[in-house]
Parts: sequence; C-alpha cells; structure tokens
Amino acid sequence: MREITSATNPLVKELRALATSKKARQESGTFIIEGWRGIDTLLTHESRQYHLETLVVSKGGESDPRLPDSIDTVVLPDFVFAKISDVKNAQGILGVVRHTPAPFEFFPDTGYYLLLDAIRDPGNLGTLIRSAVGAGFDGILLHGDCVEPFNPKVIRSTMGTFAFSNIRTISRSDIDRLLAAGYELCATTGHEGKNLYETVFP
Repeated sequence: MREITSATNPLVKELRALATSKKARQESGTFIIEGWRGIDTLLTHESRQYHLETLVVSKGGESDPRLPDSIDTVVLPDFVFAKISDVKNAQGILGVVRHTPAPFEFFPDTGYYLLLDAIRDPGNLGTLIRSAVGAGFDGILLHGDCVEPFNPKVIRSTMGTFAFSNIRTISRSDIDRLLAAGYELCATTGHEGKNLYETVFP
C-alpha cells in the first residue's frame, strides 16, 4: 500500500483522465469502476476480459479489512480522491480495470445476443447491459453511435454485472453475417409486446 498526497502526482492525473476522457481509456485499455459492488465482483469472479489492476482508496478507507493484499493499492487524501471520483457521495474506493477484448465470434447454432443501436444515454446502456446479463444473453452487440461502454456512468449503471458481460462493437457487415448464418432478428416494442421472460426464442 502506498500513499500519494499531491493532486499533481502523475498517477492522479492519469486517474482523472480515465474518469473524464474516452480517448485516455481507449489508448490505455483501462477504465475506472467505483464502489465495492463492482470491485467485489471482479475479486470473486474470474474474468478473461476484465482484470483489476489497481485499487485507489480515500484516506479514511485505508484500514478496510476487505482490501486484498494481492492488488496494488494507492491511498489518497479525501480532497484528491474527490477530484477523481465521478460520484457526488463517493464510497471512497475505486478500481482501475484492464480490458482485454476478444475478437467478435459467434457460433451459428447457438447464442442469444442483445443488439443495441445508437444508445446514447449512459444510464440506459448500463441498465440494458445489466438486464441482458440477468436474462442470460450470451453477448451485447453495440452498433451505430452508441455511448462508450466503459464510460464511468455506464459502468456504474451496470451495478457490477459488466464483469459477466460480453460486449462487442460491431458493424453492419457483422449483422449481415449473423443473419446469413440463420439468426433471427427480434425487435423490442413499448406497446403490446410479449414479455421477454415469456418469449421462446428460435
């Protein structure tokens, strides 16, 4: 465990960039997750795509018995932590997560995917990811001008379920490949549709 006291420390600047910049997240291959729910999920469930690299805690949380000894942990004064946090009432802990994406592959005879087109609201995307994981979908496919899935607001809205998600950004040609392989495209509707959990998909 190491302590940093200055807001101008290079690591603090990197963390702030991850919290605010899509470009910084994409170039580094990392993103930030805040709160114990998502961090505990990563600690207790192995994931091939997501690896918790660093924990950052505010000064008051440095003695928390839940902090694992095996992960690099940085302690910041409360006022410095507040500069990084994306949450008004922060829990005083966040993690830096490395994302190792895998190429989009599908198996023609199996798999249910949630295809999302041009979802711009971070809270909506996070909720849809959470719902897809809960409904047992094998992946979430992002098409068009969707909000970045590793935006802090998206990650927070997934309530930790992103660790179980298989998120891919796909093109129109990928959709054509799925349809050519026999996948059926089902659309959601806000009026007189059949309940998702009562639907038998092909």
